[in-house]
Amino acid sequence: MYYYEGLKSLRCFDATLVLGPRLIFIKASHVFTKVSYAFFNTQGGDEMGILSRFARRLSSFLDHMARWIVVALMVLIVGNVLLRLFGSPIQGTIEWAEFLAAMLIGLSLAYCGAQGGHIALEFLVEKFSTKVQAVLQVVIDFFVVVFLSLSFWRIILYANDLKLSGQVSLTTKTPYYLFIYVIAFGFLAYGLVVLGSMIDSLRKGVLR
Repeated sequence: MYYYEGLKSLRCFDATLVLGPRLIFIKASHVFTKVSYAFFNTQGGDEMGILSRFARRLSSFLDHMARWIVVALMVLIVGNVLLRLFGSPIQGTIEWAEFLAAMLIGLSLAYCGAQGGHIALEFLVEKFSTKVQAVLQVVIDFFVVVFLSLSFWRIILYANDLKLSGQVSLTTKTPYYLFIYVIAFGFLAYGLVVLGSMIDSLRKGVLR
């Protein structure tokens, strides 16, 4: 009796040693699949993944900042015109208008991409099947992500060089690198949006 119970326990122990790593691997694979789905899924609604939600919320936040920059640019120009009537124009209006316009473009890139507002020529692509269109979209998005990543990297290096050299504007003595960092961040946000679009195309057509 004791021999039988001991043999049964030994067999259970051996089975645990054999099946344990497999069960751990299956459980880890299941968890990894759920995390990957939650992170990379870019479908709309409640199924939108973390990456897509983050990129879209970030682009929306940057777009709101760009709107306030438009307001500031309008106030600056109108105020300069009105004050010029009294002989007291705002010093450095042209410089600040250039700075604000540069930030306006940089911060609005991501939101424009998230809304599909950039120009796309589809008169030839639309003639292909859905899967071919998805493959082409993935290839295009991949090259766009590479381009935006390289652009972000080079713009950061350029801003660092301006910071080290101490270059400033002529009239207001404002450092250039501060605004270039903002533009670089806009490229980074746009890259995240395109990356989400690429993963979305993969899930919709290429992998099916």
